[in-house]
Amino acid sequence: MAGDLANHCFSSLSLDSDQGVGVSGVSVLFLAGGPIQPPLQRGMGFPVAGLPLDSSRTLLAAWLDAVDLCVGERQSSTLLLCSSSADSEWFSAELRRAGRGSGSVEVRLDARPHRGVCGLIADTAAASPLAEWLLLVELNTLP
Repeated sequence: MAGDLANHCFSSLSLDSDQGVGVSGVSVLFLAGGPIQPPLQRGMGFPVAGLPLDSSRTLLAAWLDAVDLCVGERQSSTLLLCSSSADSEWFSAELRRAGRGSGSVEVRLDARPHRGVCGLIADTAAASPLAEWLLLVELNTLP
């Protein structure tokens, strides 16, 4: 399923050097919510990215697989930014459960969540240099 989603969503994006792009490194930045929780998240008690897509996979897992298929070994850093400590704890536990808790995805709490996406990217780049290319993923959407 994730392969089909990734192929569909990323069919126009090619990072292969033999096609002229020549990308050497990609930083992936997962945006996991803002300062105001969506009503659905408040009702469920966990982030929207935890919604199941089938009996064994969540929206988060589908995004991780889609990015792996698209970026592969060019992925130089992967950050997941949250706006609450409860979300940060949930994502850390979910990544461990999915076998990705060994540091392949770093979960960070946004210290200043009211600045918007541009401020978030600027703060992230200042804290840790990003690669040549940046792939932004809004985790509350389908891949």
